[in-house]
Amino acid sequence: MEVEISGGVPQGSVVGPLLWNATFDSVLKMPLPQGAKLPGFADDTLLVVSSKTVEELEALANYALRLVEDRISNLSLQIAADKIEAVLFTQKYKHGTPNIEVGGKTILLTKKMTYLGMIIDGSLFFKEHMQSASAKAEMISTQLARIMPNVGGPREDRRRLLSSVVHSVLLYGAPSWAHTLNGLTSFLVM
Repeated sequence: MEVEISGGVPQGSVVGPLLWNATFDSVLKMPLPQGAKLPGFADDTLLVVSSKTVEELEALANYALRLVEDRISNLSLQIAADKIEAVLFTQKYKHGTPNIEVGGKTILLTKKMTYLGMIIDGSLFFKEHMQSASAKAEMISTQLARIMPNVGGPREDRRRLLSSVVHSVLLYGAPSWAHTLNGLTSFLVM
């Protein structure tokens, strides 16, 4: 039986990540206009554009997106426009809404986005991320606590393992959101 494969790398491929990195590296290292950056991790790419006005932001973001889209299409790859999320980070109470387009499709702005497992909201307070992480940690803690009696009870080493798993879930991405706790530290210490 023959199956025609038009693109991609099989999941679990040993050389797949290496081939992806070699291919996509040219996109991540491409020169972009000042005010635009393109960080990425594996196949999760993030275009960060900063500007003083919404009009400048719109022009710069659309220009940078066209450059990225051209580079990606030159690699015979496509951008999944339906998976794109866009969030406007601003401290202004009143602001316009930039019109962002990729591949002729308008990208709607949302109040939050998920990137590398973190929920990032427009205010950068990470409130929803904290709620999600604490709910996930509670669920994991409950599930692990249920199996404790089946493995000989809560000995110290098992409690330490349970604690470290819960801490890992709670502290995921802490370098990104820890600054939001600065106002609370004096309250928490007292």
